[in-house]
Amino acid sequence: MYNFTLFKLTLCLLTGILLEFYFKIPKAYLFALAIILLPLFLFSFFRARKQLLQDPFFGIISLMIFLFLGIFSTALKLPENQQKHYSHYLSESTSDNPIMLTAEVNEVLKTSAFQHRYVLRAFKLNNENVDGKILLNVTKDSLNGLFKSGDQLLIASPFTKINSPSNPYQFNYRSYMENLGVYHQINITHQNILKLKNENYSPRSYAGIYRSRLIKKLNKYHFKQDEMAIIQALLLGERQELSPQLNRSYIYAGAIHILAISGLHIGILLLLLTYLFKPIEVLPYGKVIKTVVLLLFLWGFALLTGLSPSVVRAVSMFSFIAIGMQLGRKTNLLNTLVASIFILLLINPYFILQPGFQLSYAAVFSIAIFQPAIKRLYQPKLKGLRYLWSLINVSLAAQIGVLPLSLYYFHQFPALFLLTNLVVLPFLGVLLAFGIVILILASLSALPEFLAIYYGQLISLLNHFISWVASKETFVFQDIHFSARMCISFYIFLLSIIPILKKRSFRNLAWILLAVIGIQLSFIFEKSFVNSQESIVFQKSKMTILGIRERNELNLYHNSSKHISQETFIKSYKTALNIKRTKEDTLKNIYNLSGKTLFIIDSSSIYNVPKLHPDIVLLSNSPKLNLERVLARLRPKLIIADGSNFKTYIAKWKQTAENEKIPFHATAEKGGFIIDSANEVFQNN
Repeated sequence: MYNFTLFKLTLCLLTGILLEFYFKIPKAYLFALAIILLPLFLFSFFRARKQLLQDPFFGIISLMIFLFLGIFSTALKLPENQQKHYSHYLSESTSDNPIMLTAEVNEVLKTSAFQHRYVLRAFKLNNENVDGKILLNVTKDSLNGLFKSGDQLLIASPFTKINSPSNPYQFNYRSYMENLGVYHQINITHQNILKLKNENYSPRSYAGIYRSRLIKKLNKYHFKQDEMAIIQALLLGERQELSPQLNRSYIYAGAIHILAISGLHIGILLLLLTYLFKPIEVLPYGKVIKTVVLLLFLWGFALLTGLSPSVVRAVSMFSFIAIGMQLGRKTNLLNTLVASIFILLLINPYFILQPGFQLSYAAVFSIAIFQPAIKRLYQPKLKGLRYLWSLINVSLAAQIGVLPLSLYYFHQFPALFLLTNLVVLPFLGVLLAFGIVILILASLSALPEFLAIYYGQLISLLNHFISWVASKETFVFQDIHFSARMCISFYIFLLSIIPILKKRSFRNLAWILLAVIGIQLSFIFEKSFVNSQESIVFQKSKMTILGIRERNELNLYHNSSKHISQETFIKSYKTALNIKRTKEDTLKNIYNLSGKTLFIIDSSSIYNVPKLHPDIVLLSNSPKLNLERVLARLRPKLIIADGSNFKTYIAKWKQTAENEKIPFHATAEKGGFIIDSANEVFQNN
């Protein structure tokens, strides 16, 4: 039976976590709240013990205690409340002066086009013992190898804030990293990093060394490049070797989830291990021994793959499920999932902000809730059909849970996901089981050549199938507009379906109808409350791009010979605002935008136009001019310098504008500028 009390307590904990993350409740208020709640809780607890009937006062106070627990546990994790967090030792000159940092590689991230990226755990900062995570960006260098999890590094470099997005609605990498607890970055070359000899090896260090040795041994068997990349991703959590083409194919086929070790892999591994160790149950205390063995194997696998956050989350979740499966009692999967969420969020509240955490639990919750109902829709008699139908209903149930989040975060939907899962899911179990055998034999230098060849052929077969599915791009729906408001309304709708799955009644049907109305209202809100007009100067290096939006149509003005409507930042802008049509035209010098005159001074440096007094001057393509004379002649209220200008020119213009007390906006520094927000700039100056 489902424990609704556990759900309510977890919901209060979750609410408290979100309140602290988004509102940063002052310490004085937390202290006052603790002084009030603790005596109330003790009073209500002893009062409830003396009463025969259930006491609602005790229930309310208990919920408030767990709300406070969420707030308090989150406050403890915030950098400003951690005495040894490295950020307390940084000054305003951090971005200019090198700082001596000793740190351990905590996680190896996917490489970008020009940099290798790592998450570091800080140990010392200028001889001060510190803690905290830092993003390390190392310029790619063919002469130097990659670092691995557990490596200890000595770095002398300035710290900088992680870059904010250059244009509205672009992917906010800064916010993404902050949700992982990473607030600063270091940009450096290999020549400025000293790899230290580990004196105190951590478990992560040992795992990193062992993983590197495994990869070296596997390389002796001459796997193809794409085969080796999939083996490392699938079995060792190393995705750095995936080519952009292969990664894109898995995304378009709706199979990218199998390349990131997560709940799917751990769930399959748990089923395999449960079956493998079933004979242990005949021993005295067999189920207890089996549970311990299962947990040791799951956490050993997590350690082998580097203890990345996604793996730790997945193994933690399935550890609870493994314990529940082996208790020998009737346990509800939903209770187990809620309990695991409660413990994980109590340990690390940052998990709730991470898409991987949200998607993993959305998938498993959806399978637990909707899969039995979907399964009842069809009852095949043949064994083969029953197996095929079980794959279909599990895939559909999981997709129901993750679809709103997938549309919100990724704005695309691979329509052939069901075909992909029908082939990949059973294939994945074989690959994992066979792969673990391959790893064990390779580590013992006892892997027969024919087994390595056969396993490589299986991987190639998988890659060919994925590439074939991905080639059907007609079935990949991209750039789907789906806001947070729409995402929430769809999850409310899914929640409203749950009661009617248990009992059909008019009341339960009414909840569904109300949720449908909520979805409709969210769509109406999206159309009605988004500004119908907007003008923006986009940030793009070496280019001037002016965008003018009229409802769901975007006009782009520029002087480039290329079509720019497919640039990533333009596509993000269009998707976020549900823009259906785009036109491109040559850039003019004068525009009337939302009642404000924009005058563009380009490389021709022509600005002496009779009777022209623009509100905004846009400097483009590094015009050679005396800005003081321009300001005296045109008397603008705002100066904008876009990404087409030389940095040295922008620095001089900025100083001149400050001397003249005229607002200055450099898009390369502050990002794209929305013309309609200029009124706020004028009022503040």
